[in-house]
Amino acid sequence: YVLASVFEPRGARGVFPCWDEPGFRAEISLTLDHKTRYTAISNMPIKEKIPLDNGMVRTIFEQSPPMATYHLTIVLGIFGSMSNEHKNMTYYAQPDKLDHLNFLAKVTPLAVAALEDYTGTEFSLPKLDGVHVYDYPGGANEHWGAVTYS
Repeated sequence: YVLASVFEPRGARGVFPCWDEPGFRAEISLTLDHKTRYTAISNMPIKEKIPLDNGMVRTIFEQSPPMATYHLTIVLGIFGSMSNEHKNMTYYAQPDKLDHLNFLAKVTPLAVAALEDYTGTEFSLPKLDGVHVYDYPGGANEHWGAVTYS
């Protein structure tokens, strides 16, 4: 099973108290307790993992910059992954869907480099994860640091 959030346009308010409107921004500090066999993914890099009892782990993410709450991404699942050195990019998929990552891993760094060249602005996020979620509602969500797609 995979848990993948879809907070756009106003879904975050159903998960935690917030002003869930595009004009408001919040710095988000996210901590998830989950089974150790699951990988936790969010917008920001993992700051710390703390082992808990009963096969659980606490994953603490770095605090986000101010952002609209509907941009928060939370993904939990059993994933395989591949990484590249370009801008700290990692790509995740369920183990039987790893072949879906090859194109993403090849094209994403090229697209980011082309956008950097075109805009004259360096990619400023600390990481970028691409997460393939089978049958993801809406097809894709492009959020800071974590892109989910089916």
